Amino acid sequence: MKQALKKLVLTSLPLMLGMAANAINHLVDSMFLGHYSETALGASLPGNMLGTFFTGFLICTIGYASTFVAQFHGAGKYANAWSAFLQGIYLSLLAIPVFLLTIPVGDVLIGLTGHEGVLQEQERIAFHYAVLGGIVTLLTTVLSGFFTGQGKTRLVGLATVAGCVVNMALDPLLIFGLNRGIAGAGLSSVIGCAVSCLIITFALTRDSFFRMQMQSRNLVFRPALALRILRFGAPFGLSALVGSGSFTVFVMALGHLSTSALALGNACFAINNVFYTLLCAIESALVILVGRAFGRKDIPATRRTVAAGHILVFSALLACYVPILIAPEPALRLFSGTIQASDDSFATLGFVFLAILLLRELFEGIQHVLTGALRGVGDTRTIFRAHFVASVLIQIPLVVLTTSKAHSPIVLWATLPLTFAVHALLLLIRWRNGKWQDTVL
Repeated sequence: MKQALKKLVLTSLPLMLGMAANAINHLVDSMFLGHYSETALGASLPGNMLGTFFTGFLICTIGYASTFVAQFHGAGKYANAWSAFLQGIYLSLLAIPVFLLTIPVGDVLIGLTGHEGVLQEQERIAFHYAVLGGIVTLLTTVLSGFFTGQGKTRLVGLATVAGCVVNMALDPLLIFGLNRGIAGAGLSSVIGCAVSCLIITFALTRDSFFRMQMQSRNLVFRPALALRILRFGAPFGLSALVGSGSFTVFVMALGHLSTSALALGNACFAINNVFYTLLCAIESALVILVGRAFGRKDIPATRRTVAAGHILVFSALLACYVPILIAPEPALRLFSGTIQASDDSFATLGFVFLAILLLRELFEGIQHVLTGALRGVGDTRTIFRAHFVASVLIQIPLVVLTTSKAHSPIVLWATLPLTFAVHALLLLIRWRNGKWQDTVL
């Protein structure tokens, strides 16, 4: 167990570094927007979430090529790993027109939210930049798979950090200096993503195996392998679509109740994002290590890696949330630049939101560990089914009910832990019954 935990920590640390930088980046974006205007802060969350809803499916589906790379590398099938990486690149290029076609659809959906006119305008701007950023993120994800599939995560983490540093450096210039507000925040995010992508691309050109394959002109498009990537990736992509869709409904409902509650919710999610990105890093590391172990059919090593994931997740939860709950007000006040200092309701309601988020994160930690494990073995259908039940059959009806009947942001917020508890339970049942062992990519 100690060896499995050490390996997981070493693999996930660079990813944690990159994703922590991403969380801090989001925190800085929200801080600047909060000091620019309450409307900009409130609009950034629904606009970006709608962008994630449209782009997340393709990013997760095509990005699943990296799991193929990991399993093939684990099995010693390096030629197959190269082919899987190559198909991911081709599929990501074919997806670009699809991304662009989502922009007018998203504009229509924002118009149906019933939000104030100024808020809708700001949401549309945030959404447009989120879609453009999604295109770059997909390319970066696929290119990074060349390295992460081999267990090499350091470069990917450093590239992510570099992109976040550029983003944060551009934020004050574009948001305040050029008075672009939410458009400035979106543009700086896209530029930051592009910097990360360029660093990964440059590193690829310096890799000996990559150069050898390029010189041999081994660039064949293999439709059968591309379809296999889509077949296994699509359920995970649908899972991301369902998850982001249900969360977008939650965010839109929160904005319908109160613009101030929406701004506060954005602040709380920005604070929570520090822990959430650690979860994402651990999940990504589990996909790599579980994929490589499962590729060589080492079931005991697979189980040990997952157990180590639970230990690491709950250690991170304690480290992140104990200081937040001890002193929540200083963190929340970072976002209250346009709110009167005497308004105690901002800090009081924020503490309640953060306490509910802690309960949610207990279940989300289990969910992320098991999602990473099932992604690594290729059991993506279970991931989709669990997400569908928890989000579509439970969360969305609860959001609609509480919004129409209770009219309370706290009651609406309290629906989050229940949804994640059901999701975690369904994945746990699947993992414990062991049927994932029969999965073949």
